[in-house]
Amino acid sequence: MNTPALQPNAMDAMTVTALRSTRAMLSLPFDMARTTYAASVKAGLLADSMLACAHVARDLGRSEQLTLGPWARQR
Repeated sequence: MNTPALQPNAMDAMTVTALRSTRAMLSLPFDMARTTYAASVKAGLLADSMLACAHVARDLGRSEQLTLGPWARQR
């Protein structure tokens, strides 16, 4: 039977999918913060500044890396 030979590959694919899903769920609060910042700038609530945007991106990236460690996305 060829079925046992396919199982390890299927398990690997399931593991990769589970890891990607977990990483996406854990990163959701940081994505929401980025989206909220962008919406605030677009609505005029915050100044449209490239420097401020870079600072927010840097700080959120650092927070994500500190909070999630190896689960954080590499940027």
